[in-house]
Amino acid sequence: MREARRSEELLFAVQISSYFQAKCRRQAPLRFEEWTCIQSWRGQGLDVASVLKGIDLSVSTNAGRLVSLVQCMDAVREVSKMPS
Repeated sequence: MREARRSEELLFAVQISSYFQAKCRRQAPLRFEEWTCIQSWRGQGLDVASVLKGIDLSVSTNAGRLVSLVQCMDAVREVSKMPS
């Protein structure tokens, strides 16, 4: 059971980090603060789709000038409050 949960956490993190890096054309590994964001979103019970929508919103709002996943926090929060 613990192993399954760990796999789900890892999949959540990999999907988000990969998406962000592809969207921003960034090749550098995520920094500690960015991993903390991902863990926070997971802890809040957000699904991957909501986080990805938040990243999209942040990218469009910032005209593609994102340098950190931390910059997506407000947009993810905003999207997570929207009715699905």
